[in-house]
Amino acid sequence: HDAAQDAEKLLQGGGVLALVGLLDDKSSETVDAAAQTLGHVARHVGCRQAILGAGALPLLERLLARATLVGRGAWLIAMLSYDASFGALLVAQPSLLALLVPLVSAATHVGGALGGAASAFDESDPSRLAVFALVNACASSDAVWPAFMKCGGVAPLVGLLSSGNVQAQHMALDWALQRTAAADDDFARDVAAQGGVGAVAQLIAPSSSNSGGGGGGDDKDESAAVVAAVVSSEDAAREAVVCKALAVIAAFSAHELAWPQLASPALLRRVARALDAPDAQLGGQRLAMARTVRALAAEFVSNLSNSVELCASLIENGVLPPLVELIFSQDQHLQTLSATALAHFALDAANAMAVQRAGGVVALITLLSSALETVQESVTGALVCLSREQACLQQILDNDGMRPIVRLLSARSASTRIQALKLVGMLSASDDFCGVIERAGGAAALLDLVTGDAAEVRIQVLSTLANLARWSRGRRTLLAADALDAVLPLLAVGTPHDAAHDDEAAMNEHVAGEDTAAAASRE
Repeated sequence: HDAAQDAEKLLQGGGVLALVGLLDDKSSETVDAAAQTLGHVARHVGCRQAILGAGALPLLERLLARATLVGRGAWLIAMLSYDASFGALLVAQPSLLALLVPLVSAATHVGGALGGAASAFDESDPSRLAVFALVNACASSDAVWPAFMKCGGVAPLVGLLSSGNVQAQHMALDWALQRTAAADDDFARDVAAQGGVGAVAQLIAPSSSNSGGGGGGDDKDESAAVVAAVVSSEDAAREAVVCKALAVIAAFSAHELAWPQLASPALLRRVARALDAPDAQLGGQRLAMARTVRALAAEFVSNLSNSVELCASLIENGVLPPLVELIFSQDQHLQTLSATALAHFALDAANAMAVQRAGGVVALITLLSSALETVQESVTGALVCLSREQACLQQILDNDGMRPIVRLLSARSASTRIQALKLVGMLSASDDFCGVIERAGGAAALLDLVTGDAAEVRIQVLSTLANLARWSRGRRTLLAADALDAVLPLLAVGTPHDAAHDDEAAMNEHVAGEDTAAAASRE
């Protein structure tokens, strides 16, 4: 029965169909022998497909329902799971899928790698076989996990997270939570309701699992637990579990419904330390591991920062200093995530002041010259939010931020141009800053945008030009740059926004107020 040619003969002679029929026999010995033979021939593609085509899955339900045959049934299911059609067939058989749930619930000792041959598995361990079959089913059909969840699969997976077994935790994290949490709100809600978020959070820092969120213990030791667990452990499997746990937490952080479960001070402190992973002291694979940890932690913070309330909690638990440091990272993805989070922080006045005190404004200014569009958009957006505070505007000027901002008025990204334009507009509201705009070439750059962009941009440009025109040197600069030639045609063409007409009229009124000699010379 091991030879491919014998399997082929059995298939051609109708033996496979006959054996499938015997799975419904009243004799347990007959069913066991038939299932054993089918499991062996299922190693061959043709036989495997014939078994599935003969409707074996409904019959396998009966094996799993009989205590003396559950091991044999799980083994045959595992062997059939190699077929590419198995996942879709399993989804179409929800009653069989439901029978796998209690088996997976018992799989707290899956041991070694799951990628080995199912034929080598011990039939006395049907839970491991059920896990193996489920892994293969998920690989062949994306519909398996949602169907498994509907059959009550959330609770056993959450249980595996708390099992203490590294391989079981790998299983739950890798092919359930991480895959589904990023795209399925219903699944995220179910996992949160079953305590899954807390279970994942505990995996991030196992050494502090008993500390809870309250006081007691050395806070320095606790907050360094993530880094210690990930970059110092000699257990490669544990390292991977921690990284996957961070990935799951980052995935859940994209769901607003999970935010209350992610707001514990203990978890936020661990994430803050993950942002500060000391990669300079590491090398090789561990260096890459530390960078991965930082990226996941930054994604988590960036997502949670969409909540004004959580922004305050993030700042209180030490996220801000390492987040600002990421601005100076050579990783552009980290720069983007950090700038996005800082922009969200800045939506609240108190949080904006905290960002400023932490050096966030100066750090962002250094990125204004980045060549990456996503970084440009994030940085200019963050500075717009922060610039509601006068002190931030002053820091932009003190750190020579005006010239790169003016250069971004001609950026490829429309979003970046608009954000840069807003910054120039904010600065132009003060006579003290108009001279800096003029010396940075701002007037000419603004006039280039009068006719070449969308109405929203033109309105912002005209508003800024009107501000410059209130300042005598600004008026002279605008006249020298042929501002009237650019603006007057807009008065004739018209625009659906009255505000644009108001700004044009205001600017022309100021420009027309120049001394008579200059006006005559201009004409």
